[in-house]
Order: sequence, then structure tokens, then C-alpha cells
Amino acid sequence: MPKVEDAREAEKMVRSRYGILDSEPYKFEIHKRGYTWVVTYNLLNVLDTEKHEVHIDARTGKMLMIR
Repeated sequence: MPKVEDAREAEKMVRSRYGILDSEPYKFEIHKRGYTWVVTYNLLNVLDTEKHEVHIDARTGKMLMIR
């Protein structure tokens, strides 16, 4: 995977995890901590809103942690 240069690329990576039939992620908060992009966002489910967090290595483009 290529380097993740900016917040827009990090958001695009997260959006690519979800298909057409999945809930659409929204309310993105993206910041960089060292060499890691931290992306938090919400997903709407049947009963409530779920908050998710993804850590992406900026140098390799790999997702390190998904909560």
C-alpha cells in the first residue's frame, strides 16, 4: 500500500471498507499522531449510532487498529 499523505486519503481508505449495502460512515474526525493517522467516525445502525476508530500507518498505508 502507498503512503497516506493527507487526511483526505485516510478518509478514503476508511470509506473503502464499506460496500454499497453497508451503512455510510459520517462525521469524520481525522488527526495525525506521529506517523499514525487516527480516524474516528460514526455509523448508523438499526438501534443507535456506533462510534468507530481506525489507526493507519502513514508510511505504509496499513490499518493498524480498528475499534
